[in-house]
Amino acid sequence: MEIRPLEKTSLKEALKFKVHYWNVELDGVVESKITLDETYDFWSKWMDEAHLHDDKRTLLGAFDQDKVVGCIFLSYAEISDHERAVEINGLWIDQANRKKRISLELLKKGLSYYIDKEKVIAYNHRFSESNTYYRYLGAELLRENIQDEHTKVDVFIYDLKALMRRLEVK
Repeated sequence: MEIRPLEKTSLKEALKFKVHYWNVELDGVVESKITLDETYDFWSKWMDEAHLHDDKRTLLGAFDQDKVVGCIFLSYAEISDHERAVEINGLWIDQANRKKRISLELLKKGLSYYIDKEKVIAYNHRFSESNTYYRYLGAELLRENIQDEHTKVDVFIYDLKALMRRLEVK
């Protein structure tokens, strides 16, 4: 497995995991459905416009040969969350490739680009399978948000250096 930056072609392949997560794993939890095309348009624009927002945006894929099996998206966090934080904007792994340490490797590589930060922020749906995973990695609940008027979203915070140490031993 190789972890490397996503390009436009591999970005679309990686986003299939987000669309699956949203439409299948969150079915009944969130009301709206998303399409691959609209999701690609959003993230492609997000990828291209970092400089307009004085941001650093990192989009990495985990590749098995030339096939994307997972991805992570990171950027500077909102100052309202923490002045010196990186945000995990997305961490998605192909269903067939879960529990193979891919997410740990993506986190280690992705967070290494932000080692000058102090904290890590992650927004995660309360009832998603990954919520347990973030807690397993030592997340503390910063606050609870409500999305789309009824969906509970946990906002997690980590100490970056402590999380990096945890990732090394997991």
